[in-house]
Amino acid sequence: MKEKNPFDKVFDQIADLLAKTEVDKSKPLEGKFDKGVGKQLDEIEKNIEFLSKVTEEALEKSGIDSETLKGNIENPPDSFSRKEKRILERSKKLKGEADKVEREYAKKAEFAKIQKKKAKSIGKKRKRKIKKKLGGEGWLRL
Repeated sequence: MKEKNPFDKVFDQIADLLAKTEVDKSKPLEGKFDKGVGKQLDEIEKNIEFLSKVTEEALEKSGIDSETLKGNIENPPDSFSRKEKRILERSKKLKGEADKVEREYAKKAEFAKIQKKKAKSIGKKRKRKIKKKLGGEGWLRL
């Protein structure tokens, strides 16, 4: 039986969440989100923390510095196996997709914030206009 890489499980979960966000992209940001998504995010967070911890320990034991690591990620050496190169490529692809989704949702949130401000200012303008027409405090229209 083929042994599954621990990164593949995390990558599959991230890809699943990205697919869900792609489907939900056209929906408004209002309301509650699915509880299953929250559970998935918690599980992914735990897995990433575990993998980060294991990776840091392995890097300390092997004596690889962060500059060498960054260079290996950007341009994998020929000594890497096809499987290792595939994992790096998949992680780069998922990171790019996640960054894209993050930018899109940040734009949506900013747009919603601007719209909320506009709606509030329209109400204030209307209130001032009515107050001018109807007079000051204590004055009642007959």
